[in-house]
Amino acid sequence: MKYSLLVLIVVLLSVSTSQNLVAQTNFQASLAKCYGLYNQKEHPEKLINYLHKKSKTIDENELYSLYDSLILKTLKESNFDYSFNLMLEKVKSGCTYVMILEDSIANVLKVRSLEQYRILEEAVNREFINKSLKYYPTINFELAFIIRHLFRLDQRTKLKTFDKKNKPIMDSLRKIAIEQDSITEHALIQIFDEYGYPGISLTGEESSTCFILMLHVSSTFCIKYIHLVQQAIEEKELYADLDFLIDKTLHKCCGKTIYGTLWTKYSPLVTDPVEVENLKALLKIH
Repeated sequence: MKYSLLVLIVVLLSVSTSQNLVAQTNFQASLAKCYGLYNQKEHPEKLINYLHKKSKTIDENELYSLYDSLILKTLKESNFDYSFNLMLEKVKSGCTYVMILEDSIANVLKVRSLEQYRILEEAVNREFINKSLKYYPTINFELAFIIRHLFRLDQRTKLKTFDKKNKPIMDSLRKIAIEQDSITEHALIQIFDEYGYPGISLTGEESSTCFILMLHVSSTFCIKYIHLVQQAIEEKELYADLDFLIDKTLHKCCGKTIYGTLWTKYSPLVTDPVEVENLKALLKIH
């Protein structure tokens, strides 16, 4: 019995490894084809048409990876207009994640051409609205855009701390990031008090964005509202790793963890059942 189980595990692992290798090979072949079309130095329409065809046979993450690889290549060669066209096409293909307006690629565009950045921003917002109307008909756009904007500001301040090697500048940026966290928390208090957790029905994809913001606010906020996060997950209004947020909150407030996540590296794991229940009671969760 044990031998048969071992053989089955080995077979499953082999199949999984084989599938991963095939996927990697297919991606590299697609990327090589894209590079070949780009290197022909023709109008981007030919390459974009190829990407449109590929979008029907590959998942969106693989498609976005192709776009990102091409955009980085064109930027390295200072082919900025080509980069801009590819960024717009990436958005039109369904990538409405707001971080596309705050990452390092967007910052290059912003420095080079505010007009092109404005066009990209309008495209992202327009596609986000169209996509949300299709998949989340009850969405509250005012609320969704507030969360999107809070996340942009959150990431704008934090990402810059990774770009600087000068310690005084990094310290200043961290102070700005902490101030932004305070602003974010103040806004989230008003949102949670009025709506509860802003779940999928209310904010669509930004439901997950709000969860990320909760990782950056104070433990005081999380202690008060984390039970609403649990409720949203149970009602399928949010898909997120609640254990991670719980452990981070307990790490910050009590120097303890209960689920053995990453935060157990910094605060000890509580194993006593009574103490675990007491900590859950503190957070009003079950």
